[in-house]
Amino acid sequence: MTSLIDKSQLQVTEDESEAQYVEIVEKLFPVGDFTEGKIYEIRRMHYKTSTTMNNFMNGEQYIIDDLGQECYGFDMMCKTQMYKVK
Repeated sequence: MTSLIDKSQLQVTEDESEAQYVEIVEKLFPVGDFTEGKIYEIRRMHYKTSTTMNNFMNGEQYIIDDLGQECYGFDMMCKTQMYKVK
């Protein structure tokens, strides 16, 4: 499976709320079915409960891994670089 977007179409961002894509720079732990160097679209889960909403104002980030599964916490398991579309 390859990235669907070219890096030349992207701009680095440090702002999680505007990030649309993430590159897995390095896996820190031998878990997760994602590939170093690959760029994944960031998706967001929006919760309806008020206590959870306070923790995830812009939605909880997740990616779809190489096996097609939702992967939450990828940013804690890897060194990443976030991007937005230019």
